[in-house]
Amino acid sequence: MLIFDEVISGFRFKDGSYGDLSGITPDITSLGKVIGGGLPVGAYGARSEIMENLSPLGPVYQAGTLSGNPLAMAAGIMTLDLLDEAAYDRLESLGQVLQNAVEPILAKHGHPMRLVRLGSLFWFSPGSGQPPARADLIPSSAGALYSDVHQGLLEKGYMLAPSAYEIGFIATVHEEQHILGMAQALDEVLEALEC
Repeated sequence: MLIFDEVISGFRFKDGSYGDLSGITPDITSLGKVIGGGLPVGAYGARSEIMENLSPLGPVYQAGTLSGNPLAMAAGIMTLDLLDEAAYDRLESLGQVLQNAVEPILAKHGHPMRLVRLGSLFWFSPGSGQPPARADLIPSSAGALYSDVHQGLLEKGYMLAPSAYEIGFIATVHEEQHILGMAQALDEVLEALEC
């Protein structure tokens, strides 16, 4: 069976999730985060012949402490309602602003890392080549550089995910000035690290 973990990428793109973008329909898709409006929740979906194995139709019992939590479901519905075409267009536009601002800065500093972006999701991959296809292929040296960049950006008021193994998110509350400010701060941090 092919299972797509869309906990991070679910509902991040105008056309759906990563499965929709790639044109691949997995057997099972897991979702989280956005469907609960930031509250703790998870969900999965699958083809009917798989789902029919779950109780009460089938022999597989599934339950959880937060299953169907009314607060998380209400927050999720409100969040998904806000993600209209204009919101996705805005997220893509801000992602392009990030890419246009950061790529020349990374080139200026000899490509100590590479920006990888898909819609509103982004990641700083080590080096200038193709990003590693799996987390276990990320060089151990990437963590040290990323840690220094993370600390430097934090000191300038910009918080990225604290690990080289995580990704960043652009949200509808961000403004272009936030993106450009982070890019300028990144330039300053990289400049300081070269000294």
